[in-house]
Amino acid sequence: MLGRRVAVLTASLVTLGLLAVPAADIDLLFPSTSTQLPSGEPVRETVERVEAAFGSGSLTPMVVVTRDDPQAVRRAVAAERGVARAAAPVPLRDGWSQVAAVAPAEVNSSAARQVVQDVRGALARERLRQTFVGGQTAEGLDLTDRVTDRMPLVVGIAALVSYLILLAAFRSVVVPFKRSSRTCSRWRRPSA
Repeated sequence: MLGRRVAVLTASLVTLGLLAVPAADIDLLFPSTSTQLPSGEPVRETVERVEAAFGSGSLTPMVVVTRDDPQAVRRAVAAERGVARAAAPVPLRDGWSQVAAVAPAEVNSSAARQVVQDVRGALARERLRQTFVGGQTAEGLDLTDRVTDRMPLVVGIAALVSYLILLAAFRSVVVPFKRSSRTCSRWRRPSA
C-alpha cells in the first residue's frame, strides 16, 4: 500500500513539474509601441516622427541614478557599446544625480537587454556601488528576474494549499493525489 502511495505522489509531482515547464521561459517585457500598433495608427506615426527627429531610443532612455561621482558614471555609461549618447548628469536631492543614456536598440529587444546588462556590468567593474540602472528595459529585466526567482516558491505554495484543501475536504492523504493525477492524465492538448 505504501509503495502505491509513493508512486502516486511521485507521478503527481512529476506531472506538476511538467505543467510548470512553460513558465521557465516566461518573458514579461512589454513590446514597444512601434512594433505593436499597426501602420497608419496616429500614435505609432507620432512615435516614429519623434524617433526620427531625436534618434531611436530617445523616448525610452536608460536612466542611471547615482550617489557616486556622476561624471565617472557618465563616462562609464557612454563608453559602453550600444549606448549612442549619455546626457550630462542632473543633480537630484540628497546627493543623488541622474544620467540619461540613449541606446538606439528597440526597447525591450534582445539588443536593448544586452545594453542594460553591459552597462550594469561596466558600472560594477568601475566599483560604482551606489549606482542603479533603470528605464523601461531595465524594469522589465528586473521584473522577469524577480518573478522567475520566486516561481518555484509560488508553485510550491499553490500545490501545498491545494493539497491541504483537498485533504480537509476528503479527509484522506491519498485522495488529493489521486484526484490531481487523474485530472492531469485526462488533460490533452487540443489538436491543431
